[in-house]
Amino acid sequence: FSGIICSEFNKRTGFIVFPKINKYKLIIGKYFGNLILVVFIVAVYYLILGLFGFLYYGGPINIRIFYSF
Repeated sequence: FSGIICSEFNKRTGFIVFPKINKYKLIIGKYFGNLILVVFIVAVYYLILGLFGFLYYGGPINIRIFYSF
């Protein structure tokens, strides 16, 4: 994450296309962008894992599986 920001400031690639923005807005934007990406990847992982579990064990899903807390 920090390498992305350092490379943009060193190469000044962000200044070519976009107007100047506050560096804190850049950091927060990159953080939330990465956070959304990670949450999406984990959600897809759990959906695929649930699908394979359903295919392996078969049958209807028991509601007690969600009572793990």
